[in-house]
Amino acid sequence: MIKKLFAVLLGVVFSAMLVSSAFAEFVYATPHGKKYHHENSRFLVNKEVVKMTKEEAEEKGLMPSKDYLKYQESLQTDSSAKTKSTKK
Repeated sequence: MIKKLFAVLLGVVFSAMLVSSAFAEFVYATPHGKKYHHENSRFLVNKEVVKMTKEEAEEKGLMPSKDYLKYQESLQTDSSAKTKSTKK
């Protein structure tokens, strides 16, 4: 009985970890930088880069770069335009 309960709990925890990583947004920063960027940022070209989740970056005290904010805004604009065009 206890083994079955443990197996179920372990499965639930493992599933939660998979789901959270599937929806995690990854950002990129230089090892000693103060800001995080999107994957294709021009500010990261030819630099050593650390990949982390957005939450990890914010926990480390990193702030979003202006370039990252513009990129996010463009993604939202693109998705809202696609939604409007499919509603016709």
